[in-house]
Amino acid sequence: AVVSTQSGHYGRGFSKDAVQCFLEASYSGDVKKISRSNFREVNKMGHVFDVAWIVDRCYKYFKSLTETVKVNNYTEQLFVFEEAMFMFITLKKRNFVELVITKFTCLTTCTEHFVTKYLSDISSCPSTTLDVIIEMTGKEEYILIQVLVNHLENNNCVIDPKTRYILERLTFKSRQAAHKPLYLELMKKLESIDNPSKEDFKLIVGLLTRCYGASEGQEVAKKAGYVPYLFHNFQQLQDINDLDTLATFLEKSPLVTNSYIFYDAVFCWLFDKQVDFRTPFVKVSSKFVTKFSNIMTSRGWDPLPREYIEVKINPIFGGLTAMIFKNVHMVTENKSNYNRIVSISDYTPDELFSRDHDIKFKFKQDRLGRFDCQRKKYRLRLCVDTTA
Repeated sequence: AVVSTQSGHYGRGFSKDAVQCFLEASYSGDVKKISRSNFREVNKMGHVFDVAWIVDRCYKYFKSLTETVKVNNYTEQLFVFEEAMFMFITLKKRNFVELVITKFTCLTTCTEHFVTKYLSDISSCPSTTLDVIIEMTGKEEYILIQVLVNHLENNNCVIDPKTRYILERLTFKSRQAAHKPLYLELMKKLESIDNPSKEDFKLIVGLLTRCYGASEGQEVAKKAGYVPYLFHNFQQLQDINDLDTLATFLEKSPLVTNSYIFYDAVFCWLFDKQVDFRTPFVKVSSKFVTKFSNIMTSRGWDPLPREYIEVKINPIFGGLTAMIFKNVHMVTENKSNYNRIVSISDYTPDELFSRDHDIKFKFKQDRLGRFDCQRKKYRLRLCVDTTA
């Protein structure tokens, strides 16, 4: 090897210390001068020059370092993890990563201690590294939940690309009762995001349905097709204090893609604002119903059956229900086939929010007073009955 007078490095960019260690090992047959400071380069030279016995000695040296890692020593944990990731990313060798994962996961709280500290800034972490960390946490998914809660709290609840990357990979399969408050805290932070994009909203709805599960979905008292409370406690609706602004939101929001979601947004606003005939700041008149009707017509949405609206828009809401019933563009007398939706957990966010369309509902049929567990898909597209 030849010294580069400009960089102070030998040959292919290796340091003088690493080259000397490698050369002495080649002559003596033993890697005596390997250390933490030159390990990466000596190990890399072993692979570059295909010296199998040096590669083997480097592996054994790294294994010895990994085996002595302590639960509360972040410096030791960081060193072996970053060396393992260097091997994985640069040399496409995974054996070092497997050593680290095995060691960290066998030490009680080691994974939690390392991951929460290492991911104190998620945004700077490469996706390949996140994949390894997600694999490392395994069934201890609550560790990732804690990381996300901390990150969202420190970054004004903004879903940046790396936060989204982790959120999209949560499974909620290993949720334990002891960690339920942590999961709920994450959901609360996601629900509090101001002005979420359409993609953010789809992601959040998907996470909510996976986190809470079908068992916590709300059954419908009526037998009409029903979308339960997608906009409950939705921050953008919370900031609206009059029907004019609500109408503008429904008209322009990319989240409102069909009649069902439209009525859900109206209901959730009325309910969350505790609007009834006594509410002073809401005065319902026919012009608002006309405005709502024009929005539905311009977007090409179909009117919905009377029984659906009776469930969604309670009669106490300032007479709004009665006015809707008088508008042929908003209601049809067509009857449903006694179908009901048990929970939005049966639907993907894409099925609800992908574009302007009618929802392909997955119904459960009433059979002798009981639900038949076999699900069927129906295209619910209700038109005005012109023959009535």
